[in-house]
Amino acid sequence: MKSEYDLSQGARGKFYHPNAHMTLPVEVRREFESFDNMVPCPDLLDADLQAVLNGKTSLQVYSASPTETRALAARLAQLITGANAKGEIILLMGDLGSGKTTFVQGFCHAVGVAEKITSPTFTLMHVYHGTGLDIYHFDFYRLTSTAAIAGLGCEEYFEGDGISLIEWPELALPFLPGRALRLKFSMVDFVNQPEARVIEIGRA
Repeated sequence: MKSEYDLSQGARGKFYHPNAHMTLPVEVRREFESFDNMVPCPDLLDADLQAVLNGKTSLQVYSASPTETRALAARLAQLITGANAKGEIILLMGDLGSGKTTFVQGFCHAVGVAEKITSPTFTLMHVYHGTGLDIYHFDFYRLTSTAAIAGLGCEEYFEGDGISLIEWPELALPFLPGRALRLKFSMVDFVNQPEARVIEIGRA
């Protein structure tokens, strides 16, 4: 089975996946009916994710559970580290409880971090040591201005060889080099599907 990419619209061509919509719950299709390229996590190919990392397309993924979200993170981690993408910056956007820290857990464990992963809401940053690389986990939820972020001196981490995962990154955008990888987490139906998420992935 192959993924097909229509790049006629330029570098960010529309992405068509043969499994799009096939196994999505009806509530998801109704809520996200404009996302005609949404793909369930288990149906993703590495080629799909690599195309996103290369900036050729964006992608909407349906995750049915935290386990699937961690598995998605692990696959992205393996592709990023396998390409020796030093200095990668990953922006994690979404409401409280939408799966951002869950994603970080899957990513960190995939690169050999053994310690417990928690959100650094009050400390602003955790540093984890993986296999051959460092992971910088930021959480800017409590910050209220770009000046507050500028005072932290985070640029040395953003421009270093480690991988930065940033929760609540909106105020940090002016300080980020290059085209970061952006993930936006949305809750589908908290009452009937409390663990389901839609995750949009693309280059910022």
